[in-house]
Amino acid sequence: LDHRSATFSHQTEGDQLDLLRRWAEGDHLLRRQIATAFGRLLSLVFYDQPAVWPHIGYAGPSAGGA
Repeated sequence: LDHRSATFSHQTEGDQLDLLRRWAEGDHLLRRQIATAFGRLLSLVFYDQPAVWPHIGYAGPSAGGA
């Protein structure tokens, strides 16, 4: 009732995705940059999971080291 929006974590998944999409496609440069950086961070975290590696064709780090 006081016109404050819910925090990001208290929004539905659909509302969260909609907000991130608006930031990524919006007119404000800083918001687009933040959305891009957030997406890159999430990609890094996702692809760092060993369970994902076989699905993307990565055999993992060599056993012998570099």
